Amino acid sequence: MAFMASVLASASVLAQSDSNIYSGLQAFSDLILPDVSQVTVGLGPSFGPDYYGSDDYEFRPKAALYIRFDDYLTLENDGFSFNLLGLSNFQFGPVAHFTPWRNENENPVLRGLGDIDASLDLGLYAKVLVAKRFSARLRVFNDLIQNDNGAAIELSLNTVLHQRDNFSLVLGLTGSWADNKRAQQFFGITEEQALASGLPEFRPGNSFQDVRADLGARWELSDKWAINAYGRYSRLLGDIKDSPLVDTFGSANQFTVGTFVTRTFAF
Repeated sequence: MAFMASVLASASVLAQSDSNIYSGLQAFSDLILPDVSQVTVGLGPSFGPDYYGSDDYEFRPKAALYIRFDDYLTLENDGFSFNLLGLSNFQFGPVAHFTPWRNENENPVLRGLGDIDASLDLGLYAKVLVAKRFSARLRVFNDLIQNDNGAAIELSLNTVLHQRDNFSLVLGLTGSWADNKRAQQFFGITEEQALASGLPEFRPGNSFQDVRADLGARWELSDKWAINAYGRYSRLLGDIKDSPLVDTFGSANQFTVGTFVTRTFAF
């Protein structure tokens, strides 16, 4: 487990937030990548909010990582899953989700709130893949390493809008829910934090976190090289959108766009 946590931390070193910087491969991998054991790596620029819920945007380098071993193990930017069934069209098993850190110096609004450490969240997932044109994935996970980020549930639906020759266009829709512990960690303000930051105290309860729409495009330059472009719109919901970090000093509407070049190694 320590080794896997190290791998995930290294893969996510350029991604300060798994919610506001999107690799363009995570949700779409089974729909746009070859159905073989492989390692896909990439790098490129991304433009998005400096923290999830902010209305201040910046450019950042973004790394992409996708590793697949047959129909059993998949490693992505934000975690890994192990398919106990060994089937490609229906998968079920344990999942680990990596939640990157958040530094209080990312934005003046965050000063006084303290840093949030990275965490490894463990849980279960189920995924259905239909004709390589539609996938549905449910993930349920809870932070068992740092024991302060709480639990979350995420449902993703993805479909191929267009696929011809070397070009693919995929649409993804995702909704997520966070318990009060996770909502408090990223969007709440304790009494101590209020005194240190000057922000009003805020304690969210269990809440739907957001809904997201992703559009990803991929141009295959060869069997090894590809250009990827992606865009995401997110809408924060529930108690989370009422946080001073969002409602007063940020925005419930979040946008991210980016592009990168990938190199695939099949084996």
